[in-house]
Amino acid sequence: MVRHVKKEKHAICFEIQDAMKRTGCPICSILRNLEEDTIKYMLYSQVNDPAVRRKLRQSLGLCPYHA
Repeated sequence: MVRHVKKEKHAICFEIQDAMKRTGCPICSILRNLEEDTIKYMLYSQVNDPAVRRKLRQSLGLCPYHA
């Protein structure tokens, strides 16, 4: 007896499907959104965290593209 197990979709599957509805490369779209969300989070939520600020200074900050 062979059973077919229905696999659940992960969140990334839905994200890829949404990205494919937009113009351009879906992977580039996902990466761009991730970059933007990460930078917004860092600048909004973590900018006053001394450890984050220290690590940012030690890394010499963001590259020109992300700055």
